[in-house]
Amino acid sequence: MRMTSKDVIEHRKLIASVLAKNNLDPSLPIKRYTGGQINFVYQVGNDFVLKIEKDLDVTPHQESLVKLAVDAGAKVPKIHDAGNVDGRRYLLMDRIRGEKLSGAWHTFDDERKESFIKQICEQMKILHSIKFDKYSPQRPKEFDTLLESIEWQMSQTKVDRGKLDDLAQANLDLLNDYYEEHEHILDERGEAVFVHNDLHFENILFEGDEISGIIDFDFSRQFAKDFELRCLVDFFFAPKYYVEEDLEPIWLKFQLGNELNWFKKYYPELFSHPQILTRFRLFIMNQILCDVRDGAVYKMNERVDAYFKGDWLEKNLA
Repeated sequence: MRMTSKDVIEHRKLIASVLAKNNLDPSLPIKRYTGGQINFVYQVGNDFVLKIEKDLDVTPHQESLVKLAVDAGAKVPKIHDAGNVDGRRYLLMDRIRGEKLSGAWHTFDDERKESFIKQICEQMKILHSIKFDKYSPQRPKEFDTLLESIEWQMSQTKVDRGKLDDLAQANLDLLNDYYEEHEHILDERGEAVFVHNDLHFENILFEGDEISGIIDFDFSRQFAKDFELRCLVDFFFAPKYYVEEDLEPIWLKFQLGNELNWFKKYYPELFSHPQILTRFRLFIMNQILCDVRDGAVYKMNERVDAYFKGDWLEKNLA
């Protein structure tokens, strides 16, 4: 993520303020992570990470939600401080040691891959054990039903059809028709749990043979448990859209093996809904619309071909 001179000046002031507020040594080395797309992220010394919000409103909800995950025993970073300095919101949290799974997955044999997926499932079960009375796609918004929550989320994504070619417009019509025909499947209540909502190998760290932690709770929410599959399954279909640029050549060669089968083996409840394929298609729609809104129409065409027209989903998720 590019930084402006204004960003640099504001960040220096904010970092100094946060260090002083938390009685941290002002001479601690500060290292900026360059991979973030939503926020600016810094390593502070050896023990802390400082996340500074850029544009999206993604930090205010994290302190309370992540505390629930920490208290439940999940391997997630404890947040020590959250605040606002001159209009810039921030989070100061523990640094999770380890290497991203995305950078090493291709080096593992099947036994090690299965072991890591088993551990990921254990962590998901801890998160999903945290229950809520209401659904919330983005705090403080709360809804009684999953359908209301999805509808609000979809209403926030505006697409200009006039900028689309014939194929893109036809695919958009397909999505709209599918949603209208199947939206009733989402009319449920009382099933909201803690959902990470960005669970893929860029956000899972390991040391040795152990998962050391799950990071990046920018999009976490109170939602249906199987909504977790929206990102997880899509990662295995199109990992190139999730990994850092230097890893893209490796993941472009990725061929899905037993990964999703291992998730089904160790967390069958996540896949147990009788309408799981339909729900996944409904869940992925807002991501597709966001891509179109942001000019990545080719991503919509790829996903529509795989998830709605082709048989990739039936082969790998059913």
